[in-house]
Amino acid sequence: MSKMNRRDFLKVAGVTATASTVGCDPQVPVENVLPYVVQPDQIIPGVPTWFASACNECDSGCGVLAKNREGRIIKLEGNPDHPTARGKLCGRGQAAIQATYSADRFTGPMVGGKPSSWDDALAAVKTALAGGKKIGWLGRPRTGASGALVHQFVHAAGASAVFWSPAGRDDLRAATKAVFGRNAVPAYTLDDAHTIVSFGAEFLSGWGDLMGQSQGYGTSRDPEHGGFVSRFVAIEPRLGTTSVSCDNHLSPVPGTEVGVAMALAKLVADAKHYDGAAKATVAGVDVDAAAAASGIGRAKLEEVAGWLVANPSVVLPGGAH
Repeated sequence: MSKMNRRDFLKVAGVTATASTVGCDPQVPVENVLPYVVQPDQIIPGVPTWFASACNECDSGCGVLAKNREGRIIKLEGNPDHPTARGKLCGRGQAAIQATYSADRFTGPMVGGKPSSWDDALAAVKTALAGGKKIGWLGRPRTGASGALVHQFVHAAGASAVFWSPAGRDDLRAATKAVFGRNAVPAYTLDDAHTIVSFGAEFLSGWGDLMGQSQGYGTSRDPEHGGFVSRFVAIEPRLGTTSVSCDNHLSPVPGTEVGVAMALAKLVADAKHYDGAAKATVAGVDVDAAAAASGIGRAKLEEVAGWLVANPSVVLPGGAH
């Protein structure tokens, strides 16, 4: 006969007491564990399944792999085969799984602010279209097949579409359209940049293509990559989450950042002997006036412009984070 020591006895007694308490609690719902009538091919009890998907927390659209257990997503990781994140996923993407189980998430269509069936919701849309009422489509940016479907519906219905994102970059999109004539958001490759100038862009903590920029910045700081270590110049009134890692911090008077940017553009255009539209854009820029207004000396601006001219460089405009 085996002997039981005091510690093992207390363990067994504790488990028994807990089970008895839970079993006698009338508030604990009774759940029946039933097997599948038809076993799904992709679900093996106890064995996780990974599905490829895309993160929608920002408009970078990083590829993710979703870990699925018995039909429930329990973890997100970066997809190593996706060109944007390259197997990495930021904190915002890691937390995206919470939206799947959010208590505030819509469980179905809503009509007049109240839950409705799909048949009633589609009937309401059909009635609005037939009655000639103006309708609109509001949602997050969509690309690929889903984006094409939205645009086809909006065009066919004569409606207007409004795309929004919690961390949208509408200002950068508008600037790109004004300068390059393209309704798009540029992507910044930092891997081979010798000098990175940022006007308040939190490119390591939430601005732009976070994963691509973070990995590119890390590569540019690796001397084994190209035989150089990039120089990071932050131009903003105060240090931010990203700029605390900068090599040079220039603190202009708040509100004078645009003048500093135009002064740098003027110095670079003159040094590179730009002509045409580039020269005309900065023709009226007064570098001395911009330096005086911002509190940054002309000599420092000329030094930064020299770094931009000497080697491949990137200037990040900043904006909404």
